[in-house]
Amino acid sequence: MANVTIAPSTAGSVALSGADHLFWVEQGIVSFSTDGGTTYIPFRQGEKVAFSDGLTVHYQGAEGNRGLETKFRHMAM
Repeated sequence: MANVTIAPSTAGSVALSGADHLFWVEQGIVSFSTDGGTTYIPFRQGEKVAFSDGLTVHYQGAEGNRGLETKFRHMAM
């Protein structure tokens, strides 16, 4: 399991290998993209989403966080 904290105006990515992964938002709003950052979909605190093995998941703190850090976790399923 990995814990990720996103500072305001920060983005990153996670390359998934070996298994599908479950992501869940612990704090704030996090936007995820699997198309190289072309399209982001926001997920709110408490929401979960699964991504397939082999994808690179790009993430960023979404607008609406009012300058606060956001947090999410992910783990292999």
